[in-house]
Amino acid sequence: MNKYVKLFVLFAVMFVCCDVFAQNNLQDVVYRKDGSILRGIIIEQVPNESLKIQTTDGNVFVLQMSEIEKMSKEESSIINRNAPQMGSLDDVDSLCYMGKRDAQENYTGKGSLSGVTTAVTILTSPLIGLIPAAIGSSSDVNDSKLDYPSQTLWKNKDYRDCYRKEATKIKSRKAWTAYGISSAIWLGLIVIISSAA
Repeated sequence: MNKYVKLFVLFAVMFVCCDVFAQNNLQDVVYRKDGSILRGIIIEQVPNESLKIQTTDGNVFVLQMSEIEKMSKEESSIINRNAPQMGSLDDVDSLCYMGKRDAQENYTGKGSLSGVTTAVTILTSPLIGLIPAAIGSSSDVNDSKLDYPSQTLWKNKDYRDCYRKEATKIKSRKAWTAYGISSAIWLGLIVIISSAA
């Protein structure tokens, strides 16, 4: 009976850890009946009456529930609350901001070797799993895997450099997240196997 309790606790901890990783990247999204969309954090809600949402730029809106079409939690694409406002395509800060934003919205971490890292770590050990994680996080992102949305913007060096830099961060984060989760799973399997023996 004792090994079943350990197994249950282990799976509960792994579930909570995975849930926390997933929720760190979510934001509240409110779709209004007038077609506008507010993204941020719901800071107060009175059931069937109203809600208060603080948007990603720091503004606070109070809405009546009758104004709201639907609410959801969606993946966040927040870069920086103090980011520059969009200017002309000659504005380096605006182009860099657009590159970072587009990378967060379009690049999914292709080439991070997260699947290989997960498999190697679980099937062998976290020590050997370090190899694909390090390779996946440190290698350059291939242009064919970047999924940039605009060929015109991509021709601009400032936009392209900022997009690549942000994509590299995303790829690295994906590789190390896969390594961390798979290491926890490996450790859990070792605990289960050793307690079953």
